[in-house]
Amino acid sequence: MSFIPSRYEDDELGIWSWYFPLSKKIDEVSEELSSKLAIQVTPRDVGKAIWYYKSCQSLVSQFRSGLKWRFTPQTLLKFLSYRRWTLGDLADRIGDIDEIDLLASELRALTEDL
Repeated sequence: MSFIPSRYEDDELGIWSWYFPLSKKIDEVSEELSSKLAIQVTPRDVGKAIWYYKSCQSLVSQFRSGLKWRFTPQTLLKFLSYRRWTLGDLADRIGDIDEIDLLASELRALTEDL
């Protein structure tokens, strides 16, 4: 592994230049949700929600790329409500090698029906 000084010297923020605008947006969203919902929503909560959504979107588009854009956050919320799952239930299935294929099939079927 070699160090390329010019890559880091040309950009004051270096490899983190993508992070700061994203971090600011996540802070804004957490503040907006906190005021709308009247509960404390932290940037960590927003980041986790994004992670769950993008993970499920990836499962949906695993074999059919056209479904990726049809899978929305509202679709995920409908799925969780229909299954009566919490985010903890979803996390258990995403992290379980034996459950993830079934989860992907169910998410794909729901998305295709929309």
